[in-house]
Amino acid sequence: MMMFGNGTPSSEKRKLAEYPDNAKDFRTFTVEFERYFDDRFGLRSSLVSLHHRTKLLLGASPSNKVVIGRNGMLFYTGDKELEDYRHHVPFTESQLAQLRDYLETVHGWLAEHGIKYLFVIPPNKTTVYPEFMPYPAPLKGSKRIDQLIDYLRVHHSAVIPLDLRMELASSKAAGLLYYRTDTHWNYRGGLVGNQAIITALQRQLPGMKPVPSLPNLFVNEEGPGGDLALMLGNPDGFRESYTNVNLQVMRAGGFCIYSLGMISESSPPFTTHCVSQPYRTVVFHDSFFIGMFPFFAASIGEATFLSHRITTSDLRKFALNSHVDVVIDEWLERLLDPSEQQNLVAEELRRDAGHTFYKAPMVNCPSFLDLTSKEGVPFGMLYGFSYIEPIGRWSFSDELLFRCQSDANTRVPIYLQIKLSMAMVSELHKQRVLVSINGKQTNQYLLETNGPSDIEMTIPPSNTGEIEVTIGLPDAITPKKLGINEDLRRLAIAVKSIAMKEVH
Repeated sequence: MMMFGNGTPSSEKRKLAEYPDNAKDFRTFTVEFERYFDDRFGLRSSLVSLHHRTKLLLGASPSNKVVIGRNGMLFYTGDKELEDYRHHVPFTESQLAQLRDYLETVHGWLAEHGIKYLFVIPPNKTTVYPEFMPYPAPLKGSKRIDQLIDYLRVHHSAVIPLDLRMELASSKAAGLLYYRTDTHWNYRGGLVGNQAIITALQRQLPGMKPVPSLPNLFVNEEGPGGDLALMLGNPDGFRESYTNVNLQVMRAGGFCIYSLGMISESSPPFTTHCVSQPYRTVVFHDSFFIGMFPFFAASIGEATFLSHRITTSDLRKFALNSHVDVVIDEWLERLLDPSEQQNLVAEELRRDAGHTFYKAPMVNCPSFLDLTSKEGVPFGMLYGFSYIEPIGRWSFSDELLFRCQSDANTRVPIYLQIKLSMAMVSELHKQRVLVSINGKQTNQYLLETNGPSDIEMTIPPSNTGEIEVTIGLPDAITPKKLGINEDLRRLAIAVKSIAMKEVH
């Protein structure tokens, strides 16, 4: 008799394959049915659990995302945390330039509106407790957080991240700051982090009062293991001493108190008010801010919490409209990789402030650039483009910039073809496209139809090999204004690809 289970084993952190009711053909059905059968045959959950427990009895981790350390300490290895601990994944120059561009642009935009900016990096558990790792940290090389801070200092950046490692290291003697069986710090670690944040803010916003380490502030309660024990498939086999906050002690100390359940890594925006404290803030955060929440909310007059990275719309909505004093931007150490979202935020804020482009070091010109591909584009090559869509990338303002360093003989002209998939036009609205090469206007186009078209030109020889193509789009317009949809971006053209070749 064939038996099928259902549900999702919580230890696997994924959804099980579904029965292929809508398979498009027999071959697809057989592939999808095999996945369904593998996930749901009878006793599967019991066998997976038995496998995990057997490996644990042998002293081995049944998950490649968890390392079993000394004294029952578990460590997460995903998101490159283990590789960074070993100094195996240093930032590239391009990634450092992207992070600097993002940080300085956000800081500059907020400063123009009279708002302070603080970028905070809570450290990984492996960073704070290397003595419990099964192998020591290497002596050679650098962690990415050190690379970033050194890079910003060398370039005299206006933004130096708040690095919490020293404060946490000096507080370890008072008790564990991170849970043994979880990726996160506990409230004791969160208190240390909050005190460092308030101390940093006091330099610019005097009068703030951080929550101190009050007597009997923490209450410990034993329970099943945390998220790392769950990933090992044996939460009950790993016990955890959970640190909770005694809110009545905070109240007796004269501090505002809030339910600890108000915040999560996916909670909708909410605001706390503490009339006994000055200043207003917006906090963009990940799950690590949960450990700081009760102390931070009690240390500032008004705080709005958003459980995601900064977006331009949220900066305008929650920072400008609320006239806040400071924006907190918190990124966990293992999640420091720059992304397309940060590039887009920097571009939009520069446009909003009327700034010229921040120009990163030139990168080599490609023979072909597919703007529908999710593989991304080298930083410093494209400016003024929106995010990737199936049709390519839209311009989102009135100017685009494509720049690169040619490897070709500087005496040889280069043919450039920019393929457009769409243009924001209608019967009454056309799009002018004004092309300049290395500062000199060379071509002008008028787009009257919404279909595919090409922008073609020959780039004359250059003494340096540097190519800068600026595309002016004076007729950019929002789709909403044209009655197409509710999109409020100012769009003009959607670029599908860019191709270059030498002309002989």
